[in-house]
Amino acid sequence: MKNISQVLVGRTKSCFSKNENDNRRLQFEYYKEGKNYSLNKLVRKNCKKVICITTNEVFDSVTEAGKKYDIPTTNISKTCKGKQNHAGRLKDGTQLAWEYA
Repeated sequence: MKNISQVLVGRTKSCFSKNENDNRRLQFEYYKEGKNYSLNKLVRKNCKKVICITTNEVFDSVTEAGKKYDIPTTNISKTCKGKQNHAGRLKDGTQLAWEYA
């Protein structure tokens, strides 16, 4: 209940499910009569957009890019910061280069 109360008072935007088979983030808010409710896309304040230079794809976050290409997010971040040359490869073996948008 502590995590839900943090969301309801506005300290955080979401909390994780306690179900070990489900790692989705849950959103809560107090019910208001007459309000239309919809799922809000969670946007973190510290997220930076990243570009895969190799494919010209733009991602809203390092996490999103890492999920698509199954690459650790730390490797993408290191590439964006110039600490390494690439992170991950395409199926044909082409190295993926990254930078912050």
